[in-house]
Amino acid sequence: MITLLFVMTRQLLSDSLIDILARTGNYTCHSETIYSNAPIAARCYDASVVVIEIATSDTAILQEKFSTFKKIRRAAPNCKLLVICSEDESALQSAVIDAKRSRLIDDFVFINSGVDDLIARIEALL
Repeated sequence: MITLLFVMTRQLLSDSLIDILARTGNYTCHSETIYSNAPIAARCYDASVVVIEIATSDTAILQEKFSTFKKIRRAAPNCKLLVICSEDESALQSAVIDAKRSRLIDDFVFINSGVDDLIARIEALL
């Protein structure tokens, strides 16, 4: 069983993704809306993949999220990090691509992508 942790401020999106993925029978899914709790949650749930939403390219918020990624890596070193972000903000795209290149995250997917693409990205990380 693959354990997923969704760290998102959009609870409706998180709940919808969890519902869809849980119905496949292949995933155990958890949700966290407070980003600073993500490292502890990743460790406690023994998450295989943490799916993190980044909704803005605001520099201070991005730095906070990147700091959270580092803390997750320390708390759950075997966990993979997958970012969900908007494809509409070029600054956000660039920041996420740079994070992947520097191995701060393992992969990313655009929020407008379908659930099948998200599942494929998750499975490719394992």
